[in-house]
Amino acid sequence: MLRSAMFTAFELAGLLTPRHGLVRDLVPVLRAEYVNYPEELWQMMQVVVHIDGQAHAGEGKLALSYAEALAEYPKQFVVEFLPTANIGSVSYRYLRIGLRTFFLRSNSLDDWRSNCGDTRIEYLGSTGSINPETTLFFDLSPMIAIDYVQLGKTFLALDLNIAPGLEGTGVDKAMPPVAIFETVAEWFSVKRPSFSNLSSEKRSVSCNKTNKTNKTNWIPS
Repeated sequence: MLRSAMFTAFELAGLLTPRHGLVRDLVPVLRAEYVNYPEELWQMMQVVVHIDGQAHAGEGKLALSYAEALAEYPKQFVVEFLPTANIGSVSYRYLRIGLRTFFLRSNSLDDWRSNCGDTRIEYLGSTGSINPETTLFFDLSPMIAIDYVQLGKTFLALDLNIAPGLEGTGVDKAMPPVAIFETVAEWFSVKRPSFSNLSSEKRSVSCNKTNKTNKTNWIPS
C-alpha cells in the first residue's frame, strides 16, 4: 500500500494522523507557522520525506529540514516530523494476530526512527479477543500492526503493516506458536467459513510443523 493511500485509509477509519501531503504543499504551510520566529529555529524543524512509499521497518524515508525537502523532493509524500523523546524516539504498536490484540512500546536510544539503532521493545500486554465486526482493518490480513506516536494525550497513526514480525516483541513468549496458529485459523474461519471444515488431521500436521520449526504456518497446507 502506498504511503499516501495508507494515510487516507487511516483518516477514513477515523484515526488521527500527523499532517501530511506533498512536500511542495505541506512545507510552506509548516514554515509559515514559524514566520515570526528566528530563522535559526525554523531551520532546525524537519519533515519526514518518503522516497519509497511502500517501504517499512524504518526504510525508505529521510528526516530533512524544510529547505532540504523543498530543494530535493518537492513532489514526494511527506509527513510532519514530531519529536517523541529528548534523545532518540518512541512509538507504540497495536498488533492484531488473528482474533487477539497486543500493545507494544518501541524506544530507540540513538535514532529518530523508533525501530532503528539501539532499540528496546516493551511488551505492554493484551486486550484478549476482539469483535471482527468492530475491528479496524479486520478484513485486510490475519496479522495487522498499526504504529502510533504520542503527542500529549493524543495518539497519531503513522504506519500500517500487514506482515509484522514477532521476534523480539515479547508476543512470541506470551503466546506459543500453536496458539498463534489457532487464532490465525480463527481469522480464516471468519473470513472463509469453509476453512473451519479442515480435517483435524491436517491441522495436527500443521501444528507439529510449527512446533518443530518454531515458525507459524499462516495458511495450512
